[in-house]
Amino acid sequence: MAKRVNKAAIIIPIAVIVVAAVIVLVIVQPWSGGSTTDANYLSEAVSRGDIEKAISASGQLAAARTTVVTPTVAGTVKSVSVEVGDEVEKGDVLFDMTSDSIEDAVQAAKRQLDSANRQVTLAKRSLATAKASTVDTRTADSKRQKADQVAQAKSQLADARANASEAQENYDDAVEARQDTVVTAPRSGVVTAVGLEKGDEVASGSGGTGGSGSDATDSTDAAAGTTAGITIVAYSSKMTLTVQATESEVDTVEVGMTCRLTFDAFSDITATATVTEVAPVGSASGGLVTFPVTITLKDPDPRLKPGMNASAVIVLASAPDVLRVPNTAIEGDETSGWTVQVLDETAGSTQSVPIEVGLADDTYTEVTSGLTEGQVVITGTIDTSATDDSSSSIFGGMGGGMSMGGGMRTFSSGSGRSGSGSGGPQMTVIQERP
Repeated sequence: MAKRVNKAAIIIPIAVIVVAAVIVLVIVQPWSGGSTTDANYLSEAVSRGDIEKAISASGQLAAARTTVVTPTVAGTVKSVSVEVGDEVEKGDVLFDMTSDSIEDAVQAAKRQLDSANRQVTLAKRSLATAKASTVDTRTADSKRQKADQVAQAKSQLADARANASEAQENYDDAVEARQDTVVTAPRSGVVTAVGLEKGDEVASGSGGTGGSGSDATDSTDAAAGTTAGITIVAYSSKMTLTVQATESEVDTVEVGMTCRLTFDAFSDITATATVTEVAPVGSASGGLVTFPVTITLKDPDPRLKPGMNASAVIVLASAPDVLRVPNTAIEGDETSGWTVQVLDETAGSTQSVPIEVGLADDTYTEVTSGLTEGQVVITGTIDTSATDDSSSSIFGGMGGGMSMGGGMRTFSSGSGRSGSGSGGPQMTVIQERP
C-alpha cells in the first residue's frame, strides 16, 4: 500500500521560506540606495510677477508737530478756555490772564504819550508866534532876530515830535504786552495737556507763544502736564513713525523711499508713506546698534491717533512684472555664473541652462535672460524609493520611522545669494538619504 504524502507538512515549510524571503527583501531593499529613476523632481514653472526687496520694522505713531503754548508775559490766569481733547483752530483763545505790572506800564506809557503830544502842540504854537511877530524891516538886526526866533521854534517842534514818536512806540509796546495776556492757538490741532488753571501765577515762558500768534517752540517729546501752558498736537494732516534700522540695513535706506504702513488697531487701513529722515548717528543697546528712521504719513485716516502701533515695510527696490524663478532653483555664484536645471517633461531629463539674474527677494529671483515664461525648472528632488519600500514592510509604520535615516530629508544650501539680495541665489536640494 502506497504511503500518503502529508501536503500540510510540505506547504507549511514552503510558506515559511516565502515569508522569510519577503522579510529579507523588505529589510534589505531600503538600504540598497535606490536608483535615479525613482527620484521625483520638485519643480515650478517660470512665471511673471513682482519682486520687491524690502525691510520691515515697527513703532508708534506720533504727531508731526507738538507745540507747548506758554505766555510771553507774567501774570495771573484769569480763565482757561479749553480742555484736554478739544480741537482748536489757529487763533482760538486758549486762556487769558491779568497782570498789574502790565496794566501799570500801559497807563504810564499813556501818560508819557499825552505829555509828549502836549509838548508838540506848544511847540507848534511857539513857531506860529515866531513867524507872526513884526519886526522893523529898516534894520538888519530886527530881521536877524526874527529869523533866529523862527529857527529856534522849529527846532523845539522837531524835538517835541521826536519825543512824541518815542512815547508812541513805548505805548504801543505796552498795549501789545497787554494783548499777550490773551493767549491763542498758534496753529490748529488737538489739546493733549493743560498745565494751568484759573488763579495760577505764571512766569513768562521762554520760547512760548502768546496772543500775537507768533511761532512757539515745537517739541515732539513734551511731557503732558509738566509745563505751565497748553500742549497742542497737530496730526490731522501729517503723522510720523520712527523705526529702527540695524547697522547692516541703514546704508540701504534713503530719504524719499516709499513705505507701506499697517496698523494693529485697524486691519482695514493700509497707507503709503515716505522716509523723511535717516539718523546719521546710531545708538547701541545690548550689543545691537540701530539708527532711527523717520517715516512721514500725509493725510492719515481720521481713526489713527498718536501712540498707536504701526508696522512699516520700507521698499528698497522693486521690479514689477518680471520673469522670475524660485531662489531654490538657482545654482552657482557670481564668479562662475548662475544656472538652473530645466526639465524636459517629454524626455524625462534635465538640462543645465545659464541665466542672468536681477533683483531678488526672500522667495524669488528676477531672471533677465536665459529663460522664457512657462519653462519648468527644478527646485529640488525627493528620492521616494526608501519611503515607498519601507511602507511595504511587515512592520507597518515602524518600517519608515526606524529606517535609520531612510525617510529623512536634508536641506543643503550653497553659498549663493540670500533672499535679501546680497551674494547670490540659494540652491536648496531636497533629497532622500538611502
